[in-house]
Amino acid sequence: MRKNWLTKGVVVFLALVLAVPILAGCAPEEEEEIALPAEIVIGQLAALTGPGVSKQGPYYVAMRDYFKWLNEEQGGINGIPIKFLWRDVGYDVPMGIAAYKAFKEQNVVALFCGQMEVMMGLKPFLEQDRITVMSGSSIGDLLWPPGWFYQTMTNSPDGMAMFADWTLREGTWADPNNKRIAVIPGAAVAKLTEA
Repeated sequence: MRKNWLTKGVVVFLALVLAVPILAGCAPEEEEEIALPAEIVIGQLAALTGPGVSKQGPYYVAMRDYFKWLNEEQGGINGIPIKFLWRDVGYDVPMGIAAYKAFKEQNVVALFCGQMEVMMGLKPFLEQDRITVMSGSSIGDLLWPPGWFYQTMTNSPDGMAMFADWTLREGTWADPNNKRIAVIPGAAVAKLTEA
């Protein structure tokens, strides 16, 4: 009987000895503490001079005031302050590229720009650097490849297709057999689509 207890004791001991490394391997790893940045750097390529000032000026002021409010009243995002950088690039592609490079050196994590020409000029840099961009401007070529560019409205070709579809279905026509639609694009779109 004593031998039976001894055998059982040795088996249990060996099972525990073998199980400890296995169970230790199953234990959850200690989570690494992620170092949070001292600040979140966000940039805006504004058009405060040139042809877009009437549209871009208020856009810049709104963003500046929002980030100021966010820092002062909310303590930033999860306690991390926002550093808001901006440059006036006035719808000028070389100025936009120079501003982008300066922002990148300051570790910008997101960028705002509402100037299609500037965005098209920056596209190769943005794809390479994978910096997120948000814009109110829209052009289909900015959306591909997906993942780095976010826009707040539909792109121009899709918007035109939706408008044409709705107009042809719902429009009032003097001669229903002669439906025509004319499009007068903005100067920026016309410039981008010239042959």
